[in-house]
This record gives sequence, C-alpha cells and structure tokens, in this order.
Amino acid sequence: MGYYTNFELSWIWPPEKFSYEEEAEIENFVSESENYGFYDAYDDNGESLKWYDWKEDMKGFSKKYPETLFTLTGKGEESGDLWKAYFKDGKMQLVEAQITYEKFDLEKLE
Repeated sequence: MGYYTNFELSWIWPPEKFSYEEEAEIENFVSESENYGFYDAYDDNGESLKWYDWKEDMKGFSKKYPETLFTLTGKGEESGDLWKAYFKDGKMQLVEAQITYEKFDLEKLE
C-alpha cells in the first residue's frame, strides 16, 4: 500500500536569463512527470500518485535552475493534508495549511 497525493508544479523564472532550450527542459520536466511519480494540474488523468522522493527530486532539479522559484502543491488522501513546498537553488521551504474555524457568535444564528 502507500500514501497517495495530488501534486501540482508551477514555476517562476526570469525569462531574460533563460534560453529556449532551458525553458523547454523545465516544461519537459512537468510533461514527463510520470517519471517522477506526479502529474501536474493539467494532466488528463488527474489521478493521485505515490511520489516518495519528491523532496530530493525537486531539490536536485531546482539546483539546475538556481534563479527559478518552483512551487509544488500537494493534497494528500487524508482530510486536511494540504501543503506547499517552495524550491530555489536546491533549497526547500515546506508550508503546511492551517485550517481554522470562526468562533461561535450568537448574533449570527438565523
């Protein structure tokens, strides 16, 4: 068995610093995403997959493009498992979602 997650990858780069070939390689990383165990948000299958080495894979890939900010968004199979991971030059910041509820307010009862 394993844990399934939906992944979505996006990136921001300074276009003036990239050649057409470099831009194509980044886009190829996303389109060839099955090799890395994830689908981007626009994949026709749209299914959840297992990708246990996503941190290492993304750190390594981001090191190839040190000026590019990659954002990997994850939605796990368990309720509330939502996060974003930012990658730049082989480094990562992981931010987990914080779900909060408004306090009870007697005045809002209808």
